[in-house]
Amino acid sequence: WFAGIGDHKVQGWLEADTGSKTFAISECTDASGGNWEVMGGGSVAGSTSGMAFMARNDQNNDSSDSDTYYVNISLNDLENGTLQPIINAAAVSPTPSTGAEAYITDGNPVCLGFLGIQNYPNTLDDLAWVQ
Repeated sequence: WFAGIGDHKVQGWLEADTGSKTFAISECTDASGGNWEVMGGGSVAGSTSGMAFMARNDQNNDSSDSDTYYVNISLNDLENGTLQPIINAAAVSPTPSTGAEAYITDGNPVCLGFLGIQNYPNTLDDLAWVQ
């Protein structure tokens, strides 16, 4: 877990396996001026790399699944700054059997899911790991 409490609040959860070079992450913050969340993960194992990240925010006062977008990217594309299309999850749902998209599919064991709407901490007592 990691967190920051100050002008901008953030809370995150990271799980990684250095042997298989896989990771999963979930984060929530108010740094964008409102609720913003991201989750995802994947593999950074060279030619078999693949990562997927899904985000949502309260731009329309609603951090619902209808305001959710995701992206798929390889390690090579990330390192080279190659832009990837941003996909509207309401129009095209992630496919959990498609490698990295498992990391953004609720119910899949490798998906951490979103931490929750406005789940960034205001005080130390608000940290998720205090519960």
